[in-house]
Amino acid sequence: MTFVYTVFFIEWEACKDFLRDIRFPSRSQIEIHVFHRKDADQNQLRNTIPDKKLYDDRRPIVIKHSSLTTFPKAVEDILVYYASSYDFSRFKKPDVYLVSGEGRRYEELAKILRKDKRVSAWVIDGKRTTLLDWLDANYVCKICKFIFDTAHEGVQHYEEYHMK
Repeated sequence: MTFVYTVFFIEWEACKDFLRDIRFPSRSQIEIHVFHRKDADQNQLRNTIPDKKLYDDRRPIVIKHSSLTTFPKAVEDILVYYASSYDFSRFKKPDVYLVSGEGRRYEELAKILRKDKRVSAWVIDGKRTTLLDWLDANYVCKICKFIFDTAHEGVQHYEEYHMK
């Protein structure tokens, strides 16, 4: 099974634990965009969201986006704008996840992305799940909270550390 390029758009205030304690690989087919309010607690953001860059130091795996205002719907507005103007054409049918604490908040955006951008898009509840729940099980260790570069590494890790 090949790893599909995956993009997450996360409304941070609604689901702060979605990325907590997750360790990322040095190479990644995952891109994570975290949207937060301008007045968000910066210490909590740093402690929850990793600042990991890819092995070639070209781009971070997690990109933080701050709203320009403290308006209650500012984060929702910037997430919708960013996701709808994102250039998905760089990838072959990427998986796109719109993460919120409210189940159907971005359902319309998901349908627009599927139709106009021709991507696979889903709305997920970030309060009840974590990032690890939405990636291929062979690429993650839910016990260690680690995402691997390849399925082989994930399976090998599981056999070495958790099958004893």
